[in-house]
Amino acid sequence: MAIGTAINGLMMNLSIIDKGLPVMAMTSVFASPLFNICIALSIVFLLMIYKNDNSIKLLSEEDQALYLPLAFIAIPLFLLEFVLIAVCNNFEFTKKIGVLLQVGYLRFFIVPTVLLIIELSF
Repeated sequence: MAIGTAINGLMMNLSIIDKGLPVMAMTSVFASPLFNICIALSIVFLLMIYKNDNSIKLLSEEDQALYLPLAFIAIPLFLLEFVLIAVCNNFEFTKKIGVLLQVGYLRFFIVPTVLLIIELSF
């Protein structure tokens, strides 16, 4: 499901860049996930809480030990890498930097997938 929404965002950002608005595309990259986390996720949680008598448990104790550190370490590190790369290059992006950012994204995508496969195999 994440790949389906990511492709939509990618196509939108490519069309924005094609129109000569790279800053707007970069803003979209950060604003869309933040909107999903802050607004969409909060609405979903409120509906789940309403349906489940004022409480929900999203993760088991085992899953919390696995996924929470990953979420609170990997996501900020990826964003920090992006900001550092942007600042160190005066916000000028080349093909080499684009490849570096894609490798960073793939690392961020592959690690949770491998952990999930390992967990499902046991």
